Amino acid sequence: MRFDQNYKVKKFCEDVILDIIRELRTLRPKLIPNPIWLKLKRLFKYNLVPGALTYNQDGLATRHNCSFINNTRFSHAYAQGKATGSWGVPIFIGVLM
Repeated sequence: MRFDQNYKVKKFCEDVILDIIRELRTLRPKLIPNPIWLKLKRLFKYNLVPGALTYNQDGLATRHNCSFINNTRFSHAYAQGKATGSWGVPIFIGVLM
């Protein structure tokens, strides 16, 4: 029961945030003229991870070797973690130890 309540609260918050973002996108042209907006975008443009990405999912991006994803031990550990509601790479580290 508690899981359902937490999920509903989280979903509600996500919906509210998305509505705010949509509203800000429609207001931006009225508040900041396009020429100024384009200059600001160029000024603050940056790459969080420079170079070609080898992995970019679930909020994690890297340009380093991540060939372990194709490893059968990792796939098995990942499937077990997914079945329990856990996600990600830390499962693999525990399997290797």
